Amino acid sequence: MSLLFETVKALREARRLIKKGWTRRAFARDKWRHSVASDSPRAACFCAEGAINRAVALAADPCTVKDQAIIQLKKHIPPYQPQNVVSWNDHPQRTKQEVVRVFTKAIQMLESIG
Repeated sequence: MSLLFETVKALREARRLIKKGWTRRAFARDKWRHSVASDSPRAACFCAEGAINRAVALAADPCTVKDQAIIQLKKHIPPYQPQNVVSWNDHPQRTKQEVVRVFTKAIQMLESIG
């Protein structure tokens, strides 16, 4: 599989995970809102980077796919906001809908060139 295909696949899966459950200030949380690792079977909600971590776990080259996914997300975060994905996700006024929208924009942009 190409890097482009794997990146789109990871972004789609990460977006799906966030739609199911989103969080701040932890890569993932269980159903009781306790912080857990993003690869934990108990993980029920994810921050943007935690969802990417989970989504790239099965990629041929997880580090490269994660790096590309983060780069693509950063392209769609407004310039006046934090450019670190974790800081952007964790901003007190951030909403789940905003996070999903940035993932959608990144996916659409990559699909348009692929």
